[in-house]
Amino acid sequence: MKHDASGTCRGGPQIEKNKNNDLVLQINEAGRSQIEIDFARLQLNLTISSALKRALLANVGHTAADTQKKAFASLMLLSQCLHAAGQADSPQIPFDVAYTFAKWLDASNLGYSAQVHLQTVLNLLKWCQRNAAEIIPQRATFVVHPIRSQWAAKSQPRELLSETLLKRILRACYEDIEFAERELTRGSRLRSGEVETPEERRHSELIHELLKLGKGELARQRLAHRSGHAYPRRVAAMGGQRAIGEILWLSPTKLFPFYLAILTQVSGNPDAVRNMRRSCVVPHPIRSDLECLVWEKPRSGKEQRAEFPTARQWSAPNLVRRLKQLNDELVSSAPASIKERLFICRSTSSRNIIMLSPSLVHLYFHEFIDRHGLPPFHMKDLRRAGAVLHHQAGKSIEVARRRLNHDSIRTTELYTGISDRADAHDAKINSFQGEMIRLSIGMAKSGQKVSDVNKLESVGADTVFGFRCRNPLSGIAPGSTAGQTCMQFMRCATCPGSIIPVDDPTIVARLLEALNALENARERSLSEGWSRRYELLYEPTRLILLSEIIPVIHSSVLEAARDLVQQRLVPYLD
Repeated sequence: MKHDASGTCRGGPQIEKNKNNDLVLQINEAGRSQIEIDFARLQLNLTISSALKRALLANVGHTAADTQKKAFASLMLLSQCLHAAGQADSPQIPFDVAYTFAKWLDASNLGYSAQVHLQTVLNLLKWCQRNAAEIIPQRATFVVHPIRSQWAAKSQPRELLSETLLKRILRACYEDIEFAERELTRGSRLRSGEVETPEERRHSELIHELLKLGKGELARQRLAHRSGHAYPRRVAAMGGQRAIGEILWLSPTKLFPFYLAILTQVSGNPDAVRNMRRSCVVPHPIRSDLECLVWEKPRSGKEQRAEFPTARQWSAPNLVRRLKQLNDELVSSAPASIKERLFICRSTSSRNIIMLSPSLVHLYFHEFIDRHGLPPFHMKDLRRAGAVLHHQAGKSIEVARRRLNHDSIRTTELYTGISDRADAHDAKINSFQGEMIRLSIGMAKSGQKVSDVNKLESVGADTVFGFRCRNPLSGIAPGSTAGQTCMQFMRCATCPGSIIPVDDPTIVARLLEALNALENARERSLSEGWSRRYELLYEPTRLILLSEIIPVIHSSVLEAARDLVQQRLVPYLD
């Protein structure tokens, strides 16, 4: 059997060239040009290729274009496996295809992704067995053991990226960004004739000659060589045509660190962030010291959002502005489908204006890790690391939920659960256990008798938001002073001196009253224009009550507490 350069088979009696485009799957997606997947590239029997096309449409035809392309990539691996086994010419897929494919993947170097490819192909073949029985025997079985690379991956789970490593990644990105800006600034000077040394003058003259010869583009190597003027030697002195192009226009190499830095900061999904629009920076709806980065996530159908201080040099919104300055001149020449995209650049090979693609991201990601001497990690690890760090810094999983733009905390718990803060929780439990032991043997930490400690408890107080304070004179809360009455009532929800017996309806009633008052204050702050003060003073307490305290109270206690809610009113908040 012979194949032409495009991968289409010729000469085989059962494998026909796709003349009528029956095997071409056309994908239309909003904001993108039409994408075509040609199933003739599988180089399998025409009936088999057609059935696999229908299977892909039925299983993933409703998903994003990238998901469909990944499914086709799995079928391409199946095709390679069948060719290697000498079974590609058969009019029917062999009954033991699952075993054969799993064994072939097991011997590959695909690592963890091999199991994903196996499962994708098995799902498509199961559909074919039900709906295209002529291409696969009914006796075919799809029960196979997970491949060994999957076991190895599970036996050695990846560690959480530490804050130190995230900072190293960002520093490396910033170094590359500054280098890219310097190089493109130098190229802009040379193109405009602003030179500082005799060497720069020679480089500037060469650039002008190549642009003139290429009618606005750098003249191709063959054309330049035919034109004389010692172009081969002069171009080589500047590092070659690729090097010249990289200082004149933003290239994929110089674009990648912008993408990685922004992805790390927003803790987003890699593909959703890659599709950011140029209009992604928007003002904060309330606070003038903050601004937002917004992008789309097609799978959830929900706008994603992350907030950043306006004054930080390396914040994601400022990186967006710096990137737009570098690729702004490319927008007019870009295809209509990507004109509004942020991550566009000029291909160093085709010289077309392109968008950063998944394949380019994969290529430059590994090159970036090797060049900066970073330990291996996966790009999706950045999202989990961001979730855990926001959880720890905010002392609430609600902070992580908002950063990851999840609707439900249950989803956020897949990234950061209670176990992520186990050490901190154990330390807090140990401190209370130690106090209980001291009390049980009649000794407090300061040497007081149990009766003295009980007296100290008796002078405790109910706080504004319904918490019971063990000792308002202890100075435990940040900003308070021992011996003076604590005025940090906004921080009771996170203070270790707070006592919250969630099985006492009277206490729970006070908490419900506090939550009602906070909800009312929140609505008034938006309409009366003092929402910034509300966010700083009251919002943390509302979030903790809503997401961490109320959910753990038993329904029967809540029922009893609701009848007591009107017995005590929270002071008017403003």
